[in-house]
Amino acid sequence: MADNGILVYREYFGLFEEVGHVMSSHDGAGFSYSEGYLNSRTSQAISRALPLQPGVFSARATESFFNGILPEGSMRRSLGRAFHADNDDMIAFMTRLNDESAGALVFSEGKAPLLEDRGYIPLEEGDFEHFAKHPKEFAPRAARRSRLSLAGAQMKIGLFYDAASGSWFYPQGVAPSSHIVKACDGSFLHQTINEAICMKVAAELGFEAASCRLILVAGQEPLLAVKRFDRVDVGDAFLHRLHQEDFFQALPDYFKKYEPTDGNYANHCARIVAEESRNPFGERRLLFSRLLLDWAIGNADNHLKNHSMLWSEDWLSRETAPLYDLTCTTLYPELDREMGVSFGRSRRIDDIELDDVMATARSCGVGARFARNELEELTERFLPALSGAIEAVAKEGFPVAVDVGKRIGAGFKERRAKLR
Repeated sequence: MADNGILVYREYFGLFEEVGHVMSSHDGAGFSYSEGYLNSRTSQAISRALPLQPGVFSARATESFFNGILPEGSMRRSLGRAFHADNDDMIAFMTRLNDESAGALVFSEGKAPLLEDRGYIPLEEGDFEHFAKHPKEFAPRAARRSRLSLAGAQMKIGLFYDAASGSWFYPQGVAPSSHIVKACDGSFLHQTINEAICMKVAAELGFEAASCRLILVAGQEPLLAVKRFDRVDVGDAFLHRLHQEDFFQALPDYFKKYEPTDGNYANHCARIVAEESRNPFGERRLLFSRLLLDWAIGNADNHLKNHSMLWSEDWLSRETAPLYDLTCTTLYPELDREMGVSFGRSRRIDDIELDDVMATARSCGVGARFARNELEELTERFLPALSGAIEAVAKEGFPVAVDVGKRIGAGFKERRAKLR
């Protein structure tokens, strides 16, 4: 492999197979599939936006997908400084954060990933305390140590949890992590407790949501450990990777992460799930129900990267991934109240009326009767589900959940009144 390129591999039933390579040029990075992969009977496209075909994809298409795997914001800037790399140098980040990312892809400058180099190193005493106290310093360092890439701007690290011993470990080589652990960075009070409540509300309401639990850290805001749904235990020595793609990666490169005015992103999201899944009608209904949940919780940060499709291990089928990154953003006055994927019109979560909900139902192709029934059931069940979630988090040792939950409930009541 040339100095200005990197090989892309996929994990397929526990083994690594070369998919293609990313090369840099004066126009930017370009991805192409390997000839052997194109000729393989088990090959599948790694992205909706990168269909199986010979030739080099444009820099815009290439960077739109692969940048979607890499960190953003302050996390990316911190890593860029450590790597002495320009923040826009995608290949530099892929070279250094190449062993563990979202989905089933890993990267290499040369030979295939070595399975024998996989392993885990125990966390040192005080690591969780240091992470909770100094997340902006600790998270980039942990990412460099494990050569692990987690998309988004939030301070988080990837770890492996051994249930038998109750111990946490850093992945080494291409060993997969089992959990993503998040910290409050001081920007938003009780951020991890907020997310824990919202995720438990979703589960109480019957949605498939990533399992999570809070980790008590003396004198600090708790950490939140979220179990990865793109890792699966098949009885081998190591977890297997499942491929995934968020909607921002799947849509054409001219789409923005957050819906612009008149963007009608619900319609585009419905098209993705309808075209990619084996149960298009059911998946469109599920998407609509999830948008209603975002509204009920007060989650205006429901942008395109917070919706994903998850591949089966044989790569032959896809379905909507479990819910993740659910937070009541309306608790924080400084945050934008326009939804990332909205119900139309003003896009402000506080201004949604029944007509907006019904218009979005038509856009998603789910039917008026289903939409009304789903909305009615949600508005009836939300507060009891919230009470159950608050109680569960408080019993885990976090009594401030009661106050946080009450504020989530108060916001819901105000939005519900607007519908009538």
